[in-house]
Amino acid sequence: MERNALTAAMKTSISDVLETMFFVPLEFSDTVRRDDRWSLDEKDMVMSKVSFTGPLNGYFVLSVPLDMARSITGDFVGRNEDNVSQKEIEGTVQEIVNMMAGSTFFNYDDQAVFSLGIPEVVHLLEAPREEPNCKERFFVVVQTPDNYLALEMVMT
Repeated sequence: MERNALTAAMKTSISDVLETMFFVPLEFSDTVRRDDRWSLDEKDMVMSKVSFTGPLNGYFVLSVPLDMARSITGDFVGRNEDNVSQKEIEGTVQEIVNMMAGSTFFNYDDQAVFSLGIPEVVHLLEAPREEPNCKERFFVVVQTPDNYLALEMVMT
């Protein structure tokens, strides 16, 4: 596993999913640290996790500020963001992490076979800060015009 190739695959997948499917302009940030997301209040974040197995094993966690998740969901379902439910918001973030995970592996090695689990919503207090079986961790922060989001990949 080459760290730079995997990080590049993550960035490509984030760009493909957010810019192409959700029309969200973005830039990658090296100034936001992994621990910055933990200082946010839980009510301000929507987080989803999807596990994977294959040549690599572990999970992805996508962290999206609630206001941004609400806006993306409104665009995704074709309604005003004020008229989307929490369940729809969570479902959209689950679908996004699933698409990003699949795209990451395709961009990393399109011949390898990976199995993705079912995406689940995780709450800030339940999200692991440190994984005891962690072999390697990748963290990519994306800045949008109004906010930022983060995709983390943990290898177990």
